[in-house]
Amino acid sequence: MPKIIFHKENTAIIKLSASDPRLGDLMNLVGACTLTLRKDYFSSLLRAITGQQLSVQVARTIWSRITRLCADIEPQAILSLADEDLRGVGISKRKVLYMKPAEPYPPGQVRAFISLSDIRWLYPFTQNMVHSRCTCS
Repeated sequence: MPKIIFHKENTAIIKLSASDPRLGDLMNLVGACTLTLRKDYFSSLLRAITGQQLSVQVARTIWSRITRLCADIEPQAILSLADEDLRGVGISKRKVLYMKPAEPYPPGQVRAFISLSDIRWLYPFTQNMVHSRCTCS
């Protein structure tokens, strides 16, 4: 998978650090970091929904349960799961509704989700996170 590596010698990081000294101090403290880009938009979206308002560890635990329940994270596979099965792995009733909308997902690649701001229930932070984790080519 493609990766973006953020390090203090990067021109954009230098400009950002200069524009916000407190953020610059934090970036110096953290050091270089790598962001792995994904092309599996649907899986990234469901992973983001799973993690909304949860600690990282709890989100990881629930996501691993989902992948055991449904090895193929594709729209039709998720739609075919019983709500009770998703609830059984730790997904809230509300998040089940988000994962299994009343309208079926479009066939093929779920490109409709690229316009994440149209999804009212998806928190703005989550929208930004999904956009940053997926390569939209």
